[in-house]
Amino acid sequence: MDKEFVLYIKSKPGLKRLMEALKDKYVSIGRFSGSVVINNISKNESADLSNFLGKRVGVSDNLRVTYNEVNKKINESKFKNISWGNVFNLYFEKEILPKKVILQNTKLEEENFYKKILDFNINNVYIDRFSLIFKSNNEVLNVIKKRYRKSKVSIGKELNNILLLIDNIPKTPTLLPIYASITGNPHFLDINTPSSNLFLRVLCFIMEAEYPKNNYDKINLLTEINVYTDPYSNYVITYKLTGNKILNECSNKCEVVNLNLSNVLNISTFDAINKRVYIFENPSILDAVKSLNVSVIITSGMPNLALYQLLGKLYSNGCKLYYNGDADPEGLIIASKLKEKFPKLKLFCYDEEDYVMKKEKVSEVSINKLKNINIKELELMKQLLIKNKLASYQESNIKRICMFIKENEK
Repeated sequence: MDKEFVLYIKSKPGLKRLMEALKDKYVSIGRFSGSVVINNISKNESADLSNFLGKRVGVSDNLRVTYNEVNKKINESKFKNISWGNVFNLYFEKEILPKKVILQNTKLEEENFYKKILDFNINNVYIDRFSLIFKSNNEVLNVIKKRYRKSKVSIGKELNNILLLIDNIPKTPTLLPIYASITGNPHFLDINTPSSNLFLRVLCFIMEAEYPKNNYDKINLLTEINVYTDPYSNYVITYKLTGNKILNECSNKCEVVNLNLSNVLNISTFDAINKRVYIFENPSILDAVKSLNVSVIITSGMPNLALYQLLGKLYSNGCKLYYNGDADPEGLIIASKLKEKFPKLKLFCYDEEDYVMKKEKVSEVSINKLKNINIKELELMKQLLIKNKLASYQESNIKRICMFIKENEK
């Protein structure tokens, strides 16, 4: 009977909008009840609707009709006792379900999808911790759900690869592309790619760590699991540091040594003359302080991972750290970063007297960078820069720098 009814309805083009409206009402409320509205009735619709409903429906009218009215007319015909669910499926040639049921099915399908991933990785060392992602509302799950809606196949592969990586965290320093190659794709962990960001989010969840805010923090987080982006071009300039046979010999010969990240990682302990290290921003300072027979490190601009690793080892060995850089926004940012990383680090030659040397105009863009610097020892220099918009470079302050070192070494 349902098929005959559908054939009849399809033979009446003027009933199409009525069927659409009845279907939409069912999808919305999940019941075959309520009323529907069809606005601005056309000529064809007027004829077909009038015949079907047994009442006059004029052209340009706005029709309001209930399921009960429609059912009453159908039951007065040979098509009585139709099944609306089956009728909708046949008429629209696809399964028509209420929105609530669709949502329930979608939710169940997604839950089963995640369950399959958990079951597939049941022997993973961190699977219990990983499974907690799906048991509470958290940022990692929000990202996963967003990616799931975009492509189930893609996110499924990524999650399996991430679990594979986490189950194989290296015990010795390993290059990022080599570690990523476990997945079959050496670029899987390239910084700031979607797969890399999701890996870091999952890693942070498992480690109960804060998600990194910037690229440096991302790289630093990777070092915590022995993964390094580039241990060779990442280097730091040093003078008179000791740590192994070669470094000790270079120190005795007063030779400048470039240590890359790999070198730093392979030397367990570093030491300095009198347990004090003087850190400078610019390589040109080195010649001026060599004669003072002190241990020196040059950052050559913004701190990199090799520098942080080296300072960390010196710091752990009881060495005192001292830093001086340019009196410009970029120089103060470097000083701020180092002070935040190593709170006991001493910032020196940042007094007003150190700002009166040769000066250079600073752009407004650079001045705006000072807003995020909140280190007490840098406040005076920060305000002088904001007020005067003039920079002073450490090469012009060598005399006072050397005086500080001499006094400090007494």
